[in-house]
Amino acid sequence: MMDKDLFADFRGNRKPSPGKPHQSKADALKKLVAEPRADDGLDPRLEARRRARQARTLRLGRAHGEHKQAQLFSQIREALDSALSGARNPILNALCAFEVRPSRGAMVVVVQPRQPGDTLDMAAATQALEAARSMLRREVAEAISRKETPTLQFVVLPSNPGRQESER
Repeated sequence: MMDKDLFADFRGNRKPSPGKPHQSKADALKKLVAEPRADDGLDPRLEARRRARQARTLRLGRAHGEHKQAQLFSQIREALDSALSGARNPILNALCAFEVRPSRGAMVVVVQPRQPGDTLDMAAATQALEAARSMLRREVAEAISRKETPTLQFVVLPSNPGRQESER
């Protein structure tokens, strides 16, 4: 009664159509696999690593690198500025931390007068900072959350260069 097999396509018993040459799925797959491609023979994990490396270089923060350093420098500057303003020595009270930069395992702190018109005895300011180095380092250790407290080196500027330029 029923001449046509409904599942002939799934069994592979399908007869070729009269107008087209028959090509089985296996033949089409062999033809596709036989064609050489640009990335043949390469480990796909290498390509994944290359893409991940490229994505890392495009990332601006470099995975907590630069912005964490900037945050640390800001914390050190604020702690030193607070400690200098609260110190007993009037010479230290007249100073403020202007900038913090890394240098060979230490932090270089650029210090200058708080008020733009103040004159400053550079030798006295340097001596006062050297005498208060341990107190200032202790204040920095309290303010930052690190295993080790950085060594502090001080550079005293005679006046505030940014404010003098803006007054002109």
